[in-house]
Amino acid sequence: PVTHAGGTVYCNFSPELTAAVKHLSHRSGCTLFTALLTIWGFTLYRYSRQKRFAVATVYHGRQRIDFANTVGFFVNTILIPCNFEGAPSVKE
Repeated sequence: PVTHAGGTVYCNFSPELTAAVKHLSHRSGCTLFTALLTIWGFTLYRYSRQKRFAVATVYHGRQRIDFANTVGFFVNTILIPCNFEGAPSVKE
């Protein structure tokens, strides 16, 4: 039967791979999150061959000073569009 239940997959990365991703992040002038999201997007594209899709992630929204001391659970789910039309480079 088809379900919409999610799952969790745990994996460990070698120190060499971790260093390479950090280097990619630094060289590209982006955050580690952005570099990992890019790698995940390329992986999804490679296996699905879909050139346009979105990846969902959560954002806590606590950067605003007026929310800093507020008690509660503030999480928004945001969709990040991925577009692999035209064979973009990793930096793009």
